[in-house]
Amino acid sequence: MHIETKQQLDKRNLISFRKTLRATELQTYMEKMFAYVESCGAKKVGGGISATYAIDGEFMDFAMYIPIDKEIPSTNEFVFKLLLYLKNFIITTHKGNPQMLDNMSLGSVPSLPISHFS
Repeated sequence: MHIETKQQLDKRNLISFRKTLRATELQTYMEKMFAYVESCGAKKVGGGISATYAIDGEFMDFAMYIPIDKEIPSTNEFVFKLLLYLKNFIITTHKGNPQMLDNMSLGSVPSLPISHFS
């Protein structure tokens, strides 16, 4: 696992969701979000930004933000964000078997303030 601290991020025009779901449901929900974006005549223009807030057994409280090329209406499921700005956060990247993430920790990473998405 690779860890970077004290990062900043400034993204505009994002479609997002936050939902408690099973990991096995995530792909289907993402496909539903992409279908909505396409139905509005918008296009994905970059990589997604995700945040896992909690894991409880097989369920996770998960948020995803996808940059798109134009503003589209929010729905009950998907929320358009004009701006996402995060300061002083941690980026972790992992290559390989996702099940190995259970065995890893951020042990040596200093505590940083938590940024809330709005």
